Amino acid sequence: MKVVFVGGVQGVGKSTLISFLQKRFKGQFVMRDAGALFRRYVYGTKKMKTAEEVEQLIVHTILRAPRNSVVVIHWHYAVRRPDGYIPQIDYSRLAQIAQSKKISEVCLLHIDAPFNAIIARRALDRYAKMRALDPEVIRDEQKHEDEFLLHMYEVFRAHLNERVRIVRLYNRALCEATQYLAKFFETLLPRA
Repeated sequence: MKVVFVGGVQGVGKSTLISFLQKRFKGQFVMRDAGALFRRYVYGTKKMKTAEEVEQLIVHTILRAPRNSVVVIHWHYAVRRPDGYIPQIDYSRLAQIAQSKKISEVCLLHIDAPFNAIIARRALDRYAKMRALDPEVIRDEQKHEDEFLLHMYEVFRAHLNERVRIVRLYNRALCEATQYLAKFFETLLPRA
């Protein structure tokens, strides 16, 4: 199984690019959204699970995918909380994924975008998604995102050696970004 974590700070276009992938490669990969699971089970109006239970649920949903599949995960490498930044799920859970013997490759796809585009995108839906618009906060998020990305790389690298890589995509223009992403995904998907 190949696992692709699609991450980056809020407003870089992750959801838009994932939506493009879902349309372009319909039914050719398994989609998971870690944040949606947390919103549903931990932060929703009816708290149904602990954060640890949701982390284990994320691991389970990844590992139950077929061995020959490509699993795409909508991700945040660093999550801003009132008391600081934390990884999307605990690194021990990531190690559990890496140790599963089902993983043939991990790709940490890091999406970035021009700073003014991030602010503009956040402004469009800041009330629905509670997005920060303060440039200092956004720069701090970007710094932590990169630090946590590198730590996640090291966790997977400890178990998978060269079968983990970081791919950086700068979403300057949607047309260019989708073309790059399509070519990249064609290399990941099983050949018919």
